[in-house]
Amino acid sequence: MIKIYEVGTYEQYEEGFHAFYRTQDECKALKVLELAQTYLKNAPHELGPHHSDEEFRIFKDQCRKLDLDFQRESKAKDFSISRYFYDLYTIEIRSFETND
Repeated sequence: MIKIYEVGTYEQYEEGFHAFYRTQDECKALKVLELAQTYLKNAPHELGPHHSDEEFRIFKDQCRKLDLDFQRESKAKDFSISRYFYDLYTIEIRSFETND
């Protein structure tokens, strides 16, 4: 049996759990979980309904930088962590065993 660890986003009401990082190494999974939680704490806050074009550009640039930095540091490719800083989502770790 092989144990697989997944780090992913969880949305309680509709989407459920979606893994963005999988590994057989529990320490790596815990590190990615910790990184994700740290990055979410440092994410730019959502813009209000009345923002200027310049404020929006700055916000998008901050999100893009956050995503690239997280992908580089965590090795979680093609995952935009900036989409998950709303209170609807949590970042979680799960594990399962497989015969492969």
